[in-house]
Amino acid sequence: MTTDEKDRLEIVERVCNIQDCTLQEIYNFIKTGKASNAVVLDTTPADGVYLVMRDGLCDKFTGANLILDCDNPVIGIGVKQGDRGVIVALKDVADGDDVTLTIHEDTTNYSDYILNRIDAVADWNGKANTAHLREIGLNPAIALNDGEYIPSIGEMHLIYTHRREINAALRHVGGMEIADKWYLTSTEHSAAHAWYLHLNTGRLYYWGTKASEKGRVRPVSAFNFNQSNNIAAQTCAKHLRLKSRITEKVHANQSKTQPYTTMLYTVKVQVKILGIWVTVWAETCDYSDGDTRPYIKNCAEEVHEALTDKI
Repeated sequence: MTTDEKDRLEIVERVCNIQDCTLQEIYNFIKTGKASNAVVLDTTPADGVYLVMRDGLCDKFTGANLILDCDNPVIGIGVKQGDRGVIVALKDVADGDDVTLTIHEDTTNYSDYILNRIDAVADWNGKANTAHLREIGLNPAIALNDGEYIPSIGEMHLIYTHRREINAALRHVGGMEIADKWYLTSTEHSAAHAWYLHLNTGRLYYWGTKASEKGRVRPVSAFNFNQSNNIAAQTCAKHLRLKSRITEKVHANQSKTQPYTTMLYTVKVQVKILGIWVTVWAETCDYSDGDTRPYIKNCAEEVHEALTDKI
C-alpha cells in the first residue's frame, strides 16, 4: 500500500462512518483518491470509550492514541452506550481512600428514595442526587471539580459494563484504575442508606449508613455526545488539517408522496479531503419556514467555526 493509499485509508477509518457508499466505492477512493458519488459522514459518535480533552475534543480510544498536546491534556475518560454516557474522572476522590458519603444524618424530608434493585439500576440522576447529598452535608473528603458529581447506580453500572476498556484508557493516560472494590453511589435507598456497587463482582447492596459506611468514590461529569457537531468538526481538523466551507441550496422537493411541489432549503458544512468536498454536517427545511431557515444556518456556522478554529 502506497503512502497516499494509507492516508486515504486513515481518512476512512478516523474521520467518521462513511454512509451512502459501497465497499467498491470506498476501495476505489483508497486506491485512486476519487469518489463517484458525494460522500456523507455520520457524525454520531459510536458506542465505546473516548479520551476527553480539556477543550471538549474527544478521541475514540484505540490503545494506540498519541498524547502530544500538553496544553490540551486528557481530563477524563468518556464512555457512551446508546443515548447514555458519562465522563469518568481520572482518579478516585481522596487518592483512593475509602470515605463516607455524608457527615450528617439525613433530616431533609426527602421523597425520592429508591427501595428496589430494579429501580436503582434505572436511576441516571447522579447530578440531582449529588445535589441532595450536599443538602444533607456531603463529606468534604469528596472534593468534586466544577461539573463533577457522584454517579448514580445506573451510571455506575455503565462504568462497570465498560470497566476493562476504561481501565485500559486510564492506564494509557496515567490515571488511577477502577479498583475491585465497593464504590459508593448517589442513589439513596432511605434516609439512612445509599446503594453501593462492587466493581468486581457486580454485587449491588446497601448497609451501614451514609454517614458511617465507607467506600470508594469515582466522580463523573456529563458527556454531551449528542451535541457533537463541534467535537466531530474539531476531530476532522485535528487529524487532517482540512479546508472547510458552508454551502446553501434552494431546490424542489423530489418526494413522490406529496401531490404538490415545495421548495426546500439545504445548508451543508463540507471539508476538502484530497481534492474532494465531503459533507460532515447537513440540515434541510422548508424554504418558507422563516424561523428554521436562519436557525440551521446558524448551526452550520457554529460547526464551520469549530473547524476553522482548529485549522
